[in-house]
Parts: sequence; C-alpha cells; structure tokens
Amino acid sequence: EKEAEARAMAEKEADAKAAEAQAKKKALTAAQQVVRDKKTAASAAKKAAAEARELAQAARVKAYEDLLAEAQAEAEAKAAEAREKAKASREARTKAAEMETQAKLAKAKAYWDAFAEKEAEAREAAEAEAAAKAEEAKAKKEALTEAQKVVRAKKQAAAEAKSTAREAEALAQAARIKAYEELLAEAEKEAEAKAA
Repeated sequence: EKEAEARAMAEKEADAKAAEAQAKKKALTAAQQVVRDKKTAASAAKKAAAEARELAQAARVKAYEDLLAEAQAEAEAKAAEAREKAKASREARTKAAEMETQAKLAKAKAYWDAFAEKEAEAREAAEAEAAAKAEEAKAKKEALTEAQKVVRAKKQAAAEAKSTAREAEALAQAARIKAYEELLAEAEKEAEAKAA
C-alpha cells in the first residue's frame, strides 16, 4: 500500500512538472510570437519610411531642377533683353547689370532654400527612424516582461501544488501510523486475552 501511494505521489509530481514545463513552453512560444510580430511591423514601417524618403527625395530633386531651369531661363531672357537695351543707353546697361545680379541672388537663394529643406527632411526622417527603433525596443521589453510574469505565476502555482501534496502525504502518513498503532494494541489485547 505504501509503495502504491509513493508511486501515485511520484506520478502526481511528474504530472505537475510536465504541466509546468508545458506552460513554460507555451509562454515562451507566445512571447517569441509577439517579438516576431513586432519585428515584422517595425520592418514594414522602416521599409515604408525608406520608400517615402526616396520618393520625396526624387520629387524634391525634380522640383529643384525645374525651378533652377526656370530661373536660369528667366535670368538669361532678362539678361538678353537688358543687353539689347544697354546698346542704347548707359542707364539700360546699369539696369541690366542690376537684373543679372538679382537673378544670381535669386538662384543662390533658391539653392540654399532647397538645401535647408533637404537638411530638415533628413533630420525628420532620422528622428522618425529613432522613434520606430525605440518603439520596437519597448515592445520587446513588454513582451519579455509578460513572459516572465507568466513563468513566475506557473512556478508559484507549482510550488503551491507541491506544498499541498507534501501536506497531504504527511496527513496520510500520520493516519497510517495511528491505524497501525491501533491494530497493534488490539492484537496485543487479543493475545493477552488468549494467553489468560
């Protein structure tokens, strides 16, 4: 009977350990899936941001080229017109020079404005990428924390189950000892009665 009880207790403890291991495995699998999903989302966000930056860069380059060509054409037209008028008078030549200077200043300003815009957009893209990385790291940390909570809860439940099993085993052992003592006392009384 003791051997059967010990075997039953061992089987219960083995089942509890197996259940705990299965729970840990499920928790780890769930955490890994969360991390994979976050990685996939972050990768898609990075790819979309990169594509958007490329399209914006191409559009800015095209707009800058168009603006520069238009400014050059206008400046050349005005310079040609001013040169033609300059043949007639000194005042016309002076005006042509002023217009040419303004055209150069406008061209320089357009260039620097475009450069400042590109620099600002590059800075915004870098900040967006840094924010995406921070969000990814936060998601990984949250997933890991959840997995650790699940593992701790499973460990605590297993420990409580083991403690309950040990208490039950102690009570059963005490009951068996009491029954054995009662049986021994009854046998001694019966032997004494027979001897008498």
